[in-house]
This record gives sequence, C-alpha cells and structure tokens, in this order.
Amino acid sequence: MNSHTILLLQAETHQRVWADFATVQLAMDELILHFEESLRKRNPSKQQVRYDVHDFNKFIDTTPDVVCLVYDDTSKAYIPHDKEWIKKQAFRLLQDIATGRFVR
Repeated sequence: MNSHTILLLQAETHQRVWADFATVQLAMDELILHFEESLRKRNPSKQQVRYDVHDFNKFIDTTPDVVCLVYDDTSKAYIPHDKEWIKKQAFRLLQDIATGRFVR
C-alpha cells in the first residue's frame, strides 16, 4: 500500500507516541526498528540480537496499544487497522527485507 499512514503506539513505558509515514511499508519499518531497539535495550551485552517473526508478534501482542490509520483515497478517510493487520504487514516487510526487495 502506498497510502499515507499514521502509526499510534503506546510503548512498554506507557509513553504514547505517533508518527506519520508516506506508506504502510515505511510505518512497518519504523515499528520493526522500534522493536529491535527494545531488544537491544533488554540485551545490552549482546553485540547482535536475533529474533524471528514469533518474537515480533509477541512484542505486538504485549504492547498496550498499537494501531495504524491508513488513508483511503476512495472514502477520503483514515481507516484504522488492528494488531493482527499490523503483524501481517510487518511479516510481509520482513520477507521483503530478507529477500532484498526492501533496503533500509
């Protein structure tokens, strides 16, 4: 999807943050980077942290609140998407990163 996307996130610290992105893919990349940063903070002695999609999904499931609002040009409105949708979109992006179709 190449639609303007707003990511709303209430992190583990209960701090609420939001950011907007030109595409869903960029919003998912930011969310994955946020997850990776949280892993580094929890494992400061490791130079490299490894995870799989199940770890990311657990992060999403345990995050107090996360939602994406994606602009729909047809209705001229933002459509909210829940955690399950976010996990599917992030999985697609992780596949694209692994195969080289998306470069950070």
